[in-house]
Amino acid sequence: MTAIPGVKASGRDLAMGILTTGVFLVAAILLGRFSTALELILPAPMVYYRAVYGRFSAVMILAGAAAFVALFGADYIAGEEVVTYASILSLGVIIQECLEKGLSLEKTTVYSLVGFILIWGAALTLIQGDSFRYEAQGQEEFQRFEELVASIQGPEFLKQIQSELTQEQRQSLIRAIKRVYLGAVLASVMLIAWLNIWFARLIYLRMGWPYPDYVPFREWKAPDHLVWVAIACMGGLIFFQGTAINDMALIVGILVMAVYMLNGLAIVLFQMNKFRIPGPQQVLIICVVYVIAWPIAMLMLAGLGLFDLWADYRKLQKKGFAEDDNEGDIN
Repeated sequence: MTAIPGVKASGRDLAMGILTTGVFLVAAILLGRFSTALELILPAPMVYYRAVYGRFSAVMILAGAAAFVALFGADYIAGEEVVTYASILSLGVIIQECLEKGLSLEKTTVYSLVGFILIWGAALTLIQGDSFRYEAQGQEEFQRFEELVASIQGPEFLKQIQSELTQEQRQSLIRAIKRVYLGAVLASVMLIAWLNIWFARLIYLRMGWPYPDYVPFREWKAPDHLVWVAIACMGGLIFFQGTAINDMALIVGILVMAVYMLNGLAIVLFQMNKFRIPGPQQVLIICVVYVIAWPIAMLMLAGLGLFDLWADYRKLQKKGFAEDDNEGDIN
């Protein structure tokens, strides 16, 4: 794929880009407290701006939007939220860079995840210094866990559990919760990057730009050798408890589960396409499920994706299936 020729952005173009992207960023942050659906398409504007105006103008728009939100939303939006959501927004620039270079679907996803980690980690370290170790986040998530236990089993049951937990056991639980939280953040980012690679296809088709000849999303299958990574993570969790290896195994294991979840999602898209459900409706269904039943849906899709290693469901279903791509299909 050749690079898309951009046009030079005027001051007005930059100002409008910063304003619209800033508003979009604020909406994602505020709605994120009630609904995470908007996060799924958050990088899409930066894919467009990077393709049309080039690298330098896109970075200017990204930085301007983050500064706009930080300055005018300082009273009701925390700096950590601005950094996190702006880092997700930056995925659009990274995705477009990879698309222009014609990188594979898998490499584009990996580079997007690595880019997010570098930008997110560096930015949080700058504003938080040495305190960026998710100590506060671990405490908050642990408190939420306690509230969940109290709501299910009752306050007396929670008090009994709290009295039986030693300080060391409590710290061990908080440590595990922090690692799970970090793994969940990275898995969500990988999902967002993956989906926006396909959302970018809709932008490309509308604008008449050349798009890489990727295998259709509904035909994609997780690499077979990934199961060995899953087994290695399981071994790290069992045999290296309380060590850095255990922490890494937990985080990588969550990412592996997210890959199998994408495999399961591809099967679902295959089935929806088989019943000729239009692309926009497919996107709407994904967003609704993401909002209503994200944790349960993730586990079910991951199980489906893992089972597909042996069942190869789509191969069994392809007989008589008409392949007809159209502009509205998210592939």
